Amino acid sequence: MKTATSELTRREREVATLLAQGLTNRQIAEKLFIAERTAEHHVEQIRYKLGFHTRSQAAVWAAIAETQLQPQAHPPALRYGNAWRCWQ
Repeated sequence: MKTATSELTRREREVATLLAQGLTNRQIAEKLFIAERTAEHHVEQIRYKLGFHTRSQAAVWAAIAETQLQPQAHPPALRYGNAWRCWQ
């Protein structure tokens, strides 16, 4: 089964995780030991592959996707209400 997460490269998934934490391109670059422009390119690729227009849409998607990978007491749909539906 093909999912949005499987469309992203390993590095793009790393960048998406940092994006979900609210880091800037410069901070992402420092954490991953890459150029700031490279971090910016990864963010653009993530947005393109997921069909988002803004960085914040990609960050919200990444945060929700990350919580779905971790065991939870309550499913993400209950915590985020209809927010999940608008990102699908």
